[in-house]
Amino acid sequence: MPLVKFLKVDYRECGESAQLAIAQLYLPRKISLVAEKVEIEDELKRSRKLGCTFFQRCFFSKPTMMSDRDISAGKTVCIKLIREITLPELNIPPLRTSSSASLQFTYKLLRYINSPPSGVTGEGYLKSE
Repeated sequence: MPLVKFLKVDYRECGESAQLAIAQLYLPRKISLVAEKVEIEDELKRSRKLGCTFFQRCFFSKPTMMSDRDISAGKTVCIKLIREITLPELNIPPLRTSSSASLQFTYKLLRYINSPPSGVTGEGYLKSE
């Protein structure tokens, strides 16, 4: 097996003893193990302990429930600003009102707009009145 670089191990099909045997057999040969069908955190921890470096399955994409039901004022401002800037026609007064409510957000926005990745060139785009 000189060309094999990865070996997928179905964690739902083989037990812990088989997983250990596979790891002991293939890891010394420099073959990376891919833990397939990792569904719960315990399986992830166990597969990491065995030496798996790649993982697949729904465990990584399942949403987690948030315990906090309160939305901070900063997040509310961000949601309002996102709603305003995604409208077909940009309306400046609501943007000005929402952004002035959060100085931290305004500062970060101005830093982003004035940074090279934003694509804004020249001076005078963001003048205060």
